[in-house]
Amino acid sequence: MKIKFYLFMFVGFTFLLLSGCSPTTLSGNWMDDGYSEKPTKVLVLGLTNNKVASRIYESNLSKALLPYGVEVVSGHDVFGYEDPVEKETISAFVKTNDVDAVIVTKLLDKDTYSERVTDVTSMGRMNYARPSGIYHGGWYGDYHAGYRTYSSYDVSFDIYNVETSLYQVEGEKLVWTAFTSTETMDRDPENIKSLVKVLVKQLKKDGVI
Repeated sequence: MKIKFYLFMFVGFTFLLLSGCSPTTLSGNWMDDGYSEKPTKVLVLGLTNNKVASRIYESNLSKALLPYGVEVVSGHDVFGYEDPVEKETISAFVKTNDVDAVIVTKLLDKDTYSERVTDVTSMGRMNYARPSGIYHGGWYGDYHAGYRTYSSYDVSFDIYNVETSLYQVEGEKLVWTAFTSTETMDRDPENIKSLVKVLVKQLKKDGVI
């Protein structure tokens, strides 16, 4: 009977990302100390080359902010993202629909990482019958278990670095910014949900919502 042992070598935050923690981490944020208002209707512009990811993000952010009394308007639903929308078009929509804040989320860059993974295959049968960990498989089992084969391969994954900024419509003033890193953001809707969760948590912590 073959038994495989998977030995993973991870360092720094890579280990945290792949060990069951949230795929998204907050790397920094800033807020205007003079800003005390709470937005009630927000236009969200989620900008990535992946249009599906943009729609999933805007939809999830809308649902997450609703319990805080914030109505979210999806930029994708209003304008689409086939081409950049002219400022005049967005401004006209904001003014005629009582939008008091705009959230712009954009991809800054993508980092690709790889880790070396080693499979260790034992040909023997492991039989630890006692809590002490003493081997009780007989001398031949002990001998045969010593023969192992090793195979190594690389596992790669992407980290998406994202900036999210909140602008007050009046004066087009930047009042809040957050920087986040999300593992394989555009491949898994759950990872996009984790981005939204981190953003909403920080908005609440900073008293914006």
